[in-house]
Amino acid sequence: RDAILYALGIGVSLSSPNSLRLLYEGHQDFTPLPMMGVTLCYKAIMSNLTGIDKFAPDGVTMANALHGEHYLQVHRPLRADRTYVTESFYEDVLDKKSGASILLRCVTTDKASGEKVLENQFVTFFVGAGGFGGARDRKST
Repeated sequence: RDAILYALGIGVSLSSPNSLRLLYEGHQDFTPLPMMGVTLCYKAIMSNLTGIDKFAPDGVTMANALHGEHYLQVHRPLRADRTYVTESFYEDVLDKKSGASILLRCVTTDKASGEKVLENQFVTFFVGAGGFGGARDRKST
């Protein structure tokens, strides 16, 4: 159901004959759009961001948050007959002087097999929260 609502929400319609597979669960080739993988992370990401004041530099609030970069890697196609588990964690906090960049990674796995299905990386920029003396760029690994 969520995959169908997402497809409708971004404008998929039956005006194209190929769209039925994105909107009808009973279609033999039913498949969610790959970008549906981004929406699977929001609950995990938001739960991390609500506790951000425990470790983040002063001035970090959701009121001054800007979505910066986003990266999505699809390891396996999403399937309607599977259950997925999504976890998120902080990767880095960077001092950009005029603000702070906080990098969060989100990994979605197939609950039954444990296989990695999706990886997301969110970069959120917090205006005015910089100058705390942290690293400006990402550490090399």
